[in-house]
Amino acid sequence: MLNHRPLTTGQAAEYCHVSQATMVNWIKDRRLKAYTTPGGHRRILHSDLVAFLEAHNMPIDPALRQATGPRLLLVGDTPRIKSLAEALTARNGFEIFIARSDYEASAEVMRAEPDAVLIDMKTPSDPLGLCRWVSDSSEDITLVVIGEGKEKGLALAAGADAYVAGEALPALKRLTALLE
Repeated sequence: MLNHRPLTTGQAAEYCHVSQATMVNWIKDRRLKAYTTPGGHRRILHSDLVAFLEAHNMPIDPALRQATGPRLLLVGDTPRIKSLAEALTARNGFEIFIARSDYEASAEVMRAEPDAVLIDMKTPSDPLGLCRWVSDSSEDITLVVIGEGKEKGLALAAGADAYVAGEALPALKRLTALLE
């Protein structure tokens, strides 16, 4: 898994082989998009640095490009989640996080800001409660529930964007189609 934290101006400057002052000037000149922390420090999102590099025909390391791929949070401590994690990790472009409980999942939603959350209905905690919380917490997260088929109405009523029934590997093709 790649670290998806925003880059400091020093990290971005090192990547671009320029000085930190040059990086700050590019930000001030609005050539490179960045934000300022409450402490006054500038931070650059991976996706913004990749867009800048593309716009200026600069080389892009595959690891940096991969960091801009979809971030997926898989929730559950089940064989199905473990199989999905292995299968999705093997695919380029996905950054995978795993949470074994609702508590871990809520912390990861806030920390990792995933693009999608996949919740296994077999998780021993409260998957529908987590589904409602994620749905209420962010409109930008695609919420997918994986189950046996009988919980589809409950999952969709709890705020899921999609429901996938079946074992992990046969469902993988349907999941990736939803997320790409």
